[in-house]
Amino acid sequence: MEEQPRKKDLLFIINPISGIGKQKNIEELIREFTDTSIFDYTVKFTKGPGHGTELANEAVASGVDVVVAIGGDGTVNEIGQALVGSEIALGIIPTGSGNGLARHLKIPFSFEKAIDVINHCKIRKIDTATINGQIFLSIAGVGYDAFVAKKFASAPKEASLLISGLFLTNILNTNRKNIFSRSMGKLSGVKLYPSLLPIPTNLETILLLILRQSSMMA
Repeated sequence: MEEQPRKKDLLFIINPISGIGKQKNIEELIREFTDTSIFDYTVKFTKGPGHGTELANEAVASGVDVVVAIGGDGTVNEIGQALVGSEIALGIIPTGSGNGLARHLKIPFSFEKAIDVINHCKIRKIDTATINGQIFLSIAGVGYDAFVAKKFASAPKEASLLISGLFLTNILNTNRKNIFSRSMGKLSGVKLYPSLLPIPTNLETILLLILRQSSMMA
């Protein structure tokens, strides 16, 4: 009798407060659409800032095959940075306010279609970078961009719908040149790491991303 291939271990990490709460019924959708003929899966929830990284580190230690971040760019970054340099693939189901990396990778915003990308489990490697020792996967801002992002992150959740107005007000009332100058004075240790992270995407072929780290630019 022919031996059946081993199922892949899949971990879904859900940020329950990301974005506008689109992920509230995600567990039911995971049960409905995940291909259990190829995956054994577990679901965990983040409990606060940094917990996504902690859960992803545990996944690395336990030898999980794929970790899926369900949340926005902050959740994806927290989870992904723990996977850099490993052979564990990062999946994304976008439920945040911006979802910049998911948009860039053309990952569907439909839960069913995003899970279908993961079911195909084809892997692609992407680049990562660090600034001041902090790994990031998508974008990083310096100066005014970082100033606005900090304001957004510290604002009450309900204020997110007003962010465009706040952004315009800040443009009119902030000395952006001074912010940029102060930021550049604190910037050091910028490194680029070519192709360090695996992720499932919906480009011409459906893919998973793997984060890799390289010393070539150390």
